Amino acid sequence: MLKRFVCAIQFLTRFPTWPRFEISEKDYARSMAFFPLVGLLIGLILAGTYLLFQQVLLPEVIAVLILLVELGISGALHLDGFMDTMDGLFCGRSRELRLEILRDSRVGAHSVISVCMLFLLKWSLLLQLQQGSASEILWILLVMPAAGRLNMVLAVYFFPYVRKQGLGKAFAGSLKLFDVTFALITTFLAAILLLTGTGAISLIVVVVLAMLAAFAITRLLGGLTGDIYGWLSETSEVTWLLIFILLRLAF
Repeated sequence: MLKRFVCAIQFLTRFPTWPRFEISEKDYARSMAFFPLVGLLIGLILAGTYLLFQQVLLPEVIAVLILLVELGISGALHLDGFMDTMDGLFCGRSRELRLEILRDSRVGAHSVISVCMLFLLKWSLLLQLQQGSASEILWILLVMPAAGRLNMVLAVYFFPYVRKQGLGKAFAGSLKLFDVTFALITTFLAAILLLTGTGAISLIVVVVLAMLAAFAITRLLGGLTGDIYGWLSETSEVTWLLIFILLRLAF
């Protein structure tokens, strides 16, 4: 369990970890049980960033800092997948060419435009989020990365991997129901304990929307790829902020 937790930290963040283990493909896959827990650790740093600067900086600047801190922690791992996915999904080509574009490390117009819009939307939501109470903001930031990483776990387990080889194939081949259940329980407990009913509803909506998106992409491509897992994580975080803000305004 310790090895797999360390493995999850190594994969999802740029944190130095100790002790060093020999990691197998099975360990990588089973480490996904801890993805939401690592997300909570990332969220703790994001919440700390807000707490540190809320009295001295403008909300606009704090929103930018939160974006930068999260990028620094993850090394833009999922953002790279988001950009490749946007190029592949919107190229208007055949299934085979879409998959080739997803594999290509070069970026096109769709990815550049999409990532700019993603940052603009996320910055705007983080800015509006700061109109609420300080404690609520802390809890929302804490759960946000966990929600994104939970949907990666669910997508790996419930949808086929489209390629015969690749890092995502290693995850898809050995993930167990116990790992998925542990990831679900971790995330929902955090959402309910910290944000009560609103947190639970927000998380359910985020999960449902992400699974619908994964289903639509599977219909289009025949399965998912590692880049699409990253796309799901990035879009789920923005969706989490958006749904929570809408629920707060409604109730």
